[in-house]
Amino acid sequence: MASVFTTFQLAYFALHFDMQKFGFRIRTRSGLMVESLVIQAETQALAEIKLRQMYHHATVLECKVLDDLPRGDGTDLEGAISLIISKGD
Repeated sequence: MASVFTTFQLAYFALHFDMQKFGFRIRTRSGLMVESLVIQAETQALAEIKLRQMYHHATVLECKVLDDLPRGDGTDLEGAISLIISKGD
């Protein structure tokens, strides 16, 4: 039987372990499709445990590791300020 993690335990894991994001496509036991379900966990097995805690008897159709979104220009303060100034001209 899978153990249930508390919010504090999940926050501890997030701070002390390399967390990854896993994207799932599932079919619930009632037959509904969930196309884009993202769960953060240390491993795919732990992500599936979390998934099963939320969706009992769901069928996993697809699972993939999601890469972190690269930060573009304008996400830092200097980039945002220069973007605002250039729009004013």
